[in-house]
Amino acid sequence: MTTGSLLQELRETSPVAYHEVEQALPSIRRHGDEVTLAWLEACCKLFDYDREAGKAFVRGSLEAEK
Repeated sequence: MTTGSLLQELRETSPVAYHEVEQALPSIRRHGDEVTLAWLEACCKLFDYDREAGKAFVRGSLEAEK
């Protein structure tokens, strides 16, 4: 999958999840395409498994970047 396709999938599946990811994405993208793709894959899997876990992962990622 590509970053764009994962973002589109997330947008269609959960606009709330997409919004959370969108806020953290600029900080993650600084680490390169490979890391960004792996992070997005993890986000999607966590949101699919447990939305609260997905939110915590995204928010935690953003905090870790600060």
